[in-house]
Amino acid sequence: MSHFKLPVATTQEIDAILMRFWWGKNDNKGLPWVAWKKLQYTKKEGGLGFKDLPKFNDALLAKQAWRIHSKPNCLFSKLYKARYLKDKQLLEGKTCRRQSYGWASLLAGIEVLKKGCSYIVGNGKDIRVFKDNWLPVTSPRPASTTINCDLRVSDLITTSPYKHWNPVALQSYLCDEDQRLVTQIYLSQTEKEDMLIWSHTRDGNYTVSSGYNVARHAPEFLFEAPPIPYGDPILKDKYRCFFSSYIVMESSDQSFKKCNYDAAYNLLSNQVRGAWIIRNCYGHPYMWGSANLGFASSSLVAEAMALLVAMQNVWIGGYRNMIFEGDSEILVKTINAQLIDSTIQNLIEEITSLRNKLSTTTFTFVKRNGNKAAHVIVQHGPENSVFENCKVYPPKWLTPTLYSDIMFSY
Repeated sequence: MSHFKLPVATTQEIDAILMRFWWGKNDNKGLPWVAWKKLQYTKKEGGLGFKDLPKFNDALLAKQAWRIHSKPNCLFSKLYKARYLKDKQLLEGKTCRRQSYGWASLLAGIEVLKKGCSYIVGNGKDIRVFKDNWLPVTSPRPASTTINCDLRVSDLITTSPYKHWNPVALQSYLCDEDQRLVTQIYLSQTEKEDMLIWSHTRDGNYTVSSGYNVARHAPEFLFEAPPIPYGDPILKDKYRCFFSSYIVMESSDQSFKKCNYDAAYNLLSNQVRGAWIIRNCYGHPYMWGSANLGFASSSLVAEAMALLVAMQNVWIGGYRNMIFEGDSEILVKTINAQLIDSTIQNLIEEITSLRNKLSTTTFTFVKRNGNKAAHVIVQHGPENSVFENCKVYPPKWLTPTLYSDIMFSY
């Protein structure tokens, strides 16, 4: 099943054997109280998790097809690419004359990959706007259009004065909904190629279990539905701080400074604001500021954007030994453990690049109550502003928080 597509008659015969085993008694034919298809539902869906053999077969074949993409230099990949994928991407594979049964089997796996693969935008030269999956939604899809053209994502990007989405091109080719989704995609300022990933795992690598869920079209309407705003649209739990503990700065080395950062993510508009504050080991502020960071597809992306802009201001300010402290535990673990998260891959690469430029950097997690100053700045601070303590005193709305941090956190 891992290498060849089983005939339908064979899978039906195996299902019949399994049904006789579960329903039969003393070699006699039993009474099936529940339809076999319902038993193939997952336990969360009310079934017993029995495999739908044709779909499971396709998921296993997709694992072999994924090897062609993930391990292009192995003999298996070189053989199939030379024979069936000359000057083509993996997902462009099609049936051809005099094809082997092995390739015909792999095509079933490629169909599964087409449903769940998407692209991380690099330079945009390999991504077809209206044919490839690249928009950041739960079920990846291309841009919707009635225009029949081979437009590339690179045609929607401008590099003057810096790399960003071209609003004129977006309005010319995309509908309003797709424009909103595109602006949520962060563009790396470094030159890199587009990356094909499996969008149903965090690290972007294909797994049989996730592929099986896609192949059998598991009901995911709850996860595909847009978030329902309630209460404060800013994704910040104001009450969590009452259950947090105070965090003490670990390093008393005066050569080290601490930079707290935070992001405010609006669920309604997907807009992101970031804030940062740099202090010494005694809690005295050196620099603080906030900025509008554009749009993001999730709160994790927003936190990564806030960290990146904080690091950029640290570098511009001339600081080289820094402790970066934020309240996103997932982001800190991803950076420290060097994990791969396809949703923030471009941001992580730029964060790593800046990290290598600084002399010594440490990334730590702190609960919300230990990140009050950055949280207050991101909610109440002026937009797109940077202040230094040698030029201006902290404002009245920030001073109580600074005193509180000095008393309890330093």
